[in-house]
Amino acid sequence: MILGVGYAMTTFFTPATSDDISESTKTELINQFAQAEPLRLTPVPAEEVEAALDSMHLSTQEREALKATLTYRADDPHTTVNSLHWLELWDFADQDGDVVTVTSQGYEASHALLKAPTRIVIPVGSTRSVTIRGTQDGGGGITLGVRSGAAGVSLPVLAPGQALTIPVTF
Repeated sequence: MILGVGYAMTTFFTPATSDDISESTKTELINQFAQAEPLRLTPVPAEEVEAALDSMHLSTQEREALKATLTYRADDPHTTVNSLHWLELWDFADQDGDVVTVTSQGYEASHALLKAPTRIVIPVGSTRSVTIRGTQDGGGGITLGVRSGAAGVSLPVLAPGQALTIPVTF
């Protein structure tokens, strides 16, 4: 009876999914990332800045400080020197509870990865880079895809605490 209850508990209460990425696929993802061009980000147009700032869930003080740093070029109001950009994140394998933290220009936010892309906004400045750190692994490694506009890439599988710096352009 005890064995039957134990079997039922493991059958019905085992996590539904976990990433199953082969070592050769992990190596391929690392190689592709090492050779990748900078990710071209889609700038937030000037007329969408307020809505984008709303989506960042900043305190009033943080919002005003960030807004004060945004610099729009007079020759192109849709391109900025220190600017906000759209970025999409998703779990490219199984949606199993993976979480990442995105950091750029002093802004940091954690995002649970879903199978469907989640669009976020990030500030980008002169470093032209975004750091993504693995925060929580749902099983089998943190499997993250990123894109902005049409161009997307699957990043190397991350472990909790591991970070990748992604070069970006706009």
